[in-house]
Amino acid sequence: MSLNAGVNRTTKKCAYCGKSEQSATREHIIPSAIARTISSPRTFHVNREIFFDGDATIKDTCSLCNNVKLGELDNRLTTAAKPWFGKWLRDEDFSVTLHVDWQTLARWLLKVSFNSARAAKAHDLAALTAQRKFMLGEGEAPRKLLILGGLIRSHRLTPHEKQLIRTEQDWFDPEMNRTAHTVLPRLPEKLSISRAVLIQHLAFMILKPVRGYSLGVNLRRLEQATGFRVVERKADNVTLGPTKDDALDVVEASIRAKFDAYRKEYGAQQAPTVLK
Repeated sequence: MSLNAGVNRTTKKCAYCGKSEQSATREHIIPSAIARTISSPRTFHVNREIFFDGDATIKDTCSLCNNVKLGELDNRLTTAAKPWFGKWLRDEDFSVTLHVDWQTLARWLLKVSFNSARAAKAHDLAALTAQRKFMLGEGEAPRKLLILGGLIRSHRLTPHEKQLIRTEQDWFDPEMNRTAHTVLPRLPEKLSISRAVLIQHLAFMILKPVRGYSLGVNLRRLEQATGFRVVERKADNVTLGPTKDDALDVVEASIRAKFDAYRKEYGAQQAPTVLK
């Protein structure tokens, strides 16, 4: 009889509950039901600076957390967002109401951000890890956690831009799903969590200041500068209005110098999920 009999070398601890499971399941960074609303989805991984076909996943979640607790959370958000997929903002008066409460939205945004941070080994991983119980619906919402929301407008292409990306279409729509760390002017050292999550034209920032710090006047300035608005904690529904960003702004900011090469190679209508 081998001395190693009964030892499973592939047993891993679940990233969410911490319990050991013989075989971890694949957790989608962006839920597959959302990611697959985009034709020919591609993923851009910032650390490796490459594009690859298909959805982004990470294999470190137990089946109970992935398929039951987090799966139910994904279903609630997908149901709330689905009526607005593919409805592009080309009118300044356009608004969207999601039938989802603040608590559910906060849990889901943190979960997506936590998935992304683990995949990219991001510097804010520890701060997000501390919120795992809340993500699973088993703990209280973090104090001072803030959600800002808004809509990303479509971009009307200039003749030069149409030529550059080889399209006859007049509009560049935000047909992309993204999750990324976001740097806010004058605030980087004041925030333990600073993340953006974009689901097509639905855009959110999730912020948590360091202990002892209040965003105060900086938050009002941020709202004025970006057009994002704070989602109230007591909200049973979330109404989003236009931000000051359009589809070209958010893509160019996310992949920087890669954007021009990407536009030339893949065209405007195959924008990627971005990991940062």
